[in-house]
Amino acid sequence: MKKIDKNTISAPPIFSDPDSKNKVTIPVSLRFSDMDANGHLFFGNYFTLFDTAFLEYLKIIGFSFDMFCRNQLNFYYVEATSQYKAPVKYGDAVDIIVWIENSGRTSFTSG
Repeated sequence: MKKIDKNTISAPPIFSDPDSKNKVTIPVSLRFSDMDANGHLFFGNYFTLFDTAFLEYLKIIGFSFDMFCRNQLNFYYVEATSQYKAPVKYGDAVDIIVWIENSGRTSFTSG
């Protein structure tokens, strides 16, 4: 039996470099289990994808979640909103653009 190189099955995601406003485009993968009975992305799963993209963003800008933990720093999501413009279906390519919109001494807002 021939051994399959996992790297040839799917290419790693390509992230955009931060632009002038530090916006980064993060490609996310959809799973069949993310879909609802109508074949659309289940509304609650948008926030899971947003979280996945945000954690990737932190790594890209040099602030991994592990770094927060090592320094005994925590961050909490205290508000999350979304406005749906069009359905997302299984098989669609989804890119999430992430950036820090406002930052203060003890909090920040991401977009």
